Amino acid sequence: MLAYRVWQSARTGPKGRKRSVGLVSVLFVVALAASLGSASETGIPAYPDLKADIETAHDSRSALLRHSTGRALLSVQETKTPRQGAERLPKRFLEDLAVDPTGLTPLSATGQWSVTWYRKGPKNRYDVYVGPLANSATDSLSFFLPVNMRITSDPDVAPCTVHYDVLANRVYIRPGSLPLHHSFGLFRCFDISRLYEFDGRALPDLLASFAKAGVVPELSEERVEGIRCIKVEFNTPRTPGPRARRRKRTELWVAPEMSFSLIRARFWDNGPTQFKDFALTESYDAVYEESERFDGVWLLKHLRTVDNRHSTPGGIHNRDHDTSKRLEVTIEKTELDVAIPDETFTLKGLGVPPGTKIYNASPAAHPLTYYHRFPW
Repeated sequence: MLAYRVWQSARTGPKGRKRSVGLVSVLFVVALAASLGSASETGIPAYPDLKADIETAHDSRSALLRHSTGRALLSVQETKTPRQGAERLPKRFLEDLAVDPTGLTPLSATGQWSVTWYRKGPKNRYDVYVGPLANSATDSLSFFLPVNMRITSDPDVAPCTVHYDVLANRVYIRPGSLPLHHSFGLFRCFDISRLYEFDGRALPDLLASFAKAGVVPELSEERVEGIRCIKVEFNTPRTPGPRARRRKRTELWVAPEMSFSLIRARFWDNGPTQFKDFALTESYDAVYEESERFDGVWLLKHLRTVDNRHSTPGGIHNRDHDTSKRLEVTIEKTELDVAIPDETFTLKGLGVPPGTKIYNASPAAHPLTYYHRFPW
């Protein structure tokens, strides 16, 4: 059909008058039609249209997640590998400890916990549970002791979070939430929407940051685990000055048939290799399932992220070891558009017994009683 329309356009002059067409023109028309046909068959939209589709789908899902409840199982593993340990440690120090420098192995620690969340607009509650430690010996350390904590926040009531420690039967008030954008941040401040983020930002915000920097992406079509995806690749251009050799690359795979959900993401940086080859700094791999109640809304079922940033919590480059954090999340259920009672976010909803003392985390604060000077 496309070739026929192009042919008619070539044969028809002004006001529909027919004209003769030479062999060269015929070949040009056929080639043009073939090229246009192949471009449309790839299914890759123009980037402005793709960006708008991603923003629309993201906003629709985010609005539903702001009124949701569900349960997730999370596990994190951090591995620290000594970097040039034998050269950096004094020989006498190693001899005194009877340590063979060639036998230095990576130090690994793990942690598992479950979260049940409740969202109602700005109100957020999440119940964190860490089970008893296993008695069997393992090769890795455990990050967490047993925990049974119920945490709630409502910025419309007070700029703080309320922590109810069920095991100790104590309530703590802490100033504000802690939106830390790494694996351990999810343990201290859980928000379901953060699982849909890459590099600490929602996908529309990430695209907006590249647009602001004037970086134009390259688009291609690939399959990820059998799912047709559009790959969006950003290559940060070189900048003048002493960091001119620094290069960064961000790769995003979105699935049009899954409402442009982020299936895979990779962030590459040549900084850790002294501006030589690219090193994988962060990765994101997700599995989705469609909502049973809302057509076209795809929800996370499983998520795996890896963060290979070689820095301390303060952001200073660590020269002594390489650090890798691996996060695994399995979402058992997600219920959207749920009418959650306001009482869920109160002391009564948390299950705090009347008369329980409330401790303020600020210095020199005095304990408060259940109903005294407390907005909940």
